[in-house]
Amino acid sequence: MARAWLHVFDTEMTEERRAALEAKQKLGYVALGVMEEHLESNDYFVGGRYSIADISLYAYTHVADEGGFDLAGFPAVRAWLERVSLQPAYIPIPGVDGSTVRHRERTGMTTDSRNAHPYHMHEAILAQPQAFVRVAERNRDSVDEFASRMARCKRVFLAGIGTSHHATLVGEYLVRSYGGAPDVRAVHSFDLALYGPELRPDDCLVAVSHRGAKRFTALSLEKAREMGCPTALITGEEGGGEGRADVVFRTVAQEKSSAHTVSYTSAVAVLALLAGRLGHHRTGSTMLPGGLMERGIPEALQTALRTEEQAEALAREHVGRRRIWLLGGGPGGVTATETALKIKETSYLQAEGMPTETMLHGPFQCVDADDLFVLIAPSGAARERTLEVAELVEEVGASYVIVGDDTTEARPGAAGVLRVPEVPEPFSALSCLVPLQLFSYHLALGRGTNPDGFRADDPRFARADVSARL
Repeated sequence: MARAWLHVFDTEMTEERRAALEAKQKLGYVALGVMEEHLESNDYFVGGRYSIADISLYAYTHVADEGGFDLAGFPAVRAWLERVSLQPAYIPIPGVDGSTVRHRERTGMTTDSRNAHPYHMHEAILAQPQAFVRVAERNRDSVDEFASRMARCKRVFLAGIGTSHHATLVGEYLVRSYGGAPDVRAVHSFDLALYGPELRPDDCLVAVSHRGAKRFTALSLEKAREMGCPTALITGEEGGGEGRADVVFRTVAQEKSSAHTVSYTSAVAVLALLAGRLGHHRTGSTMLPGGLMERGIPEALQTALRTEEQAEALAREHVGRRRIWLLGGGPGGVTATETALKIKETSYLQAEGMPTETMLHGPFQCVDADDLFVLIAPSGAARERTLEVAELVEEVGASYVIVGDDTTEARPGAAGVLRVPEVPEPFSALSCLVPLQLFSYHLALGRGTNPDGFRADDPRFARADVSARL
């Protein structure tokens, strides 16, 4: 009634109605308090998953400001509103004066879907160099404080799911290189939550989740806190992570595309900072090269964006391939896996990413002449072995593209070479990824798919509703 009087109908507010409105608002705040208490320890209202109960309660809660309610004092409710707004095929209640616009202002998300280039994914890819700098700067002091606690731990665990898990795999390489030689392990949140290893009080857990609400990441953090472990969560702005970890590191606004790119890069920025400061507290020395975070990596990412024209041409040429194989070693192996995921998410093509040596122990026997290989071979220990695969690819008649840096030699049989600036090998996981993000994006354009939508425009996948189960 409050919203109807104040926003929908041109209702004359007599003294009697004002008194009635005040009484209704008091009852509304009581209801919001009940919701807040429940959502402080639950992501959704029934059964731990998105359901009709959330849909019913969301309807008027997400336009509560139009009824005169201030949600500033209800952070759990606001985080829940954000989670609901991220569901596939989401549509807000349109108000007569444009409540859709107010929803965008409240949540930082857009509810309009784009049906042509540039999609939101493209804008996010282009935003990565600046985001890397901003995220590193905003978290510098809190990272240093948490790293001093990490330095006293015997084991460091990094946990995430999907793209966030890939970020933790890069984080493991960063901590090995710059963290002062701790025992560090990147573990999938699903495995950590259900299968261990068992955590001890002298362990540390750093979790990554852009939305902040992934079930098994939250469960992993809960188990770690119960054991008394120092915990941190790397998540996006307005992510639902408050209260789940001792420290929350915020990265970028919630991505408007389901294919996460800039949030991945910014999570790796925080992990790199943690690695460097952990190394400092463990050894007393500066571990990260000076200027690398402020200039070196952002400039390399900016230069890598200049490969778009070439990446687009390669995507147009190879969009009809039966399967795309992506290979690399060390950090390049992570880039291979992450790119394969992006291709699957955006163009729904068959793509497989794996470490180079894994490919040679069985999967290569599945190769066909209609396939495309992407060999990720920047400067590093695995480059020579990865480029050896080119000879095998030529023997079976398939095509291959090389992604490398300024020191990577071209091969006569390559269909193309995408070059990025040379950086320390752990950071090549970012520099080599940028042209492959662009390649994935343009594959989607070539296929005529929406890279932002997670296939929610297909009624079958809208009904399947994978996101609700995450």
